[in-house]
Amino acid sequence: MRKILFVLLLSLFPALFASAEQSADMKSFGQCLADKGARMYSGWWCPHCYAQLREFDPALKRKDMKEHAKAKQEFPFLVECAEGLAPGELSLAACQRKFRGVPTWFFPGEQEGEAGTSELKILAEKTGCPLPRSPE
Repeated sequence: MRKILFVLLLSLFPALFASAEQSADMKSFGQCLADKGARMYSGWWCPHCYAQLREFDPALKRKDMKEHAKAKQEFPFLVECAEGLAPGELSLAACQRKFRGVPTWFFPGEQEGEAGTSELKILAEKTGCPLPRSPE
């Protein structure tokens, strides 16, 4: 019985290591997006924003969205448009951009933002940032 448990635990280590490695890769990808000038305009109450950010960090909890300083540190490309506002409200003056809703991605040299969640592949193409490999 102990041997079976040991083998089972041992088999989990590669999955845990791969998960931590992918998390670090996604953090690097997010930093690259920020370094290249890509910005995701967001509202802490927005379910689509939450879904997009979970692509970068699957461990993100809904309550963390309200912790703006933590979210900004974790996601350097993030521009929070609803800090201190009620659900559904956006401060366009604070964001200094015009858009129809959140999330909206803006890329350097583009006047119009792309509303809605974006595929990571598209973000990589628009910025030249290498997209991390997905786990096999």
